[in-house]
Amino acid sequence: MRILLATTAIALLASPALAETRPLSGFTKISASAGTRVEVGFGSNFLVDVEGRDAARIVTRVSNGTLVVEPVRGWSWRGPRNAIVRVTMPMVEALDASSGAHIEATGVPGGALSLDASSGAALDVAGACSSFNADASSGADIDAEALRCETGSVSVSSGASAHVYATGRLDVDASSGGDVVAFGNPGIGDIELSSGGSLRRR
Repeated sequence: MRILLATTAIALLASPALAETRPLSGFTKISASAGTRVEVGFGSNFLVDVEGRDAARIVTRVSNGTLVVEPVRGWSWRGPRNAIVRVTMPMVEALDASSGAHIEATGVPGGALSLDASSGAALDVAGACSSFNADASSGADIDAEALRCETGSVSVSSGASAHVYATGRLDVDASSGGDVVAFGNPGIGDIELSSGGSLRRR
């Protein structure tokens, strides 16, 4: 009996991660919060899959054109959440990550894009866009040097950082230790650096 129980326990530990497909569509924006992880790809149809041991504790809903990703209320968080949300969508207008959340988007197909990261969150974005507006604050990080854009505006503050790419005009506002690294040899338009904020070119 002990051998049987031990074998069953090992089998459970080795079992594949749970996966759920959520019937959600009609969104052009994504907002993730509270340590959740989201991977975004692009295609003609909508698809939202949640994978991992904690999949049932991740809430996904669409509100005013935004896919909201958040943990269930009252879930005590110690360590990383064991779940990842994989999203396919036709196009994207905005990505918003807060409170330690992480959104990774690859193959952005173009258009104007808003990027917002706050409170230790992270955005990793690759693809193309006509223009972007990026805002990072409170230790957050935006890594968008692989997002090839024509023009953009970037604002960083409170120890946050943003790596961005533009070939045309780039407006910059960096304060309170915020750091902007600009790729693509953009022409700098409006610029404001204060309280240890910095701009570097690569």
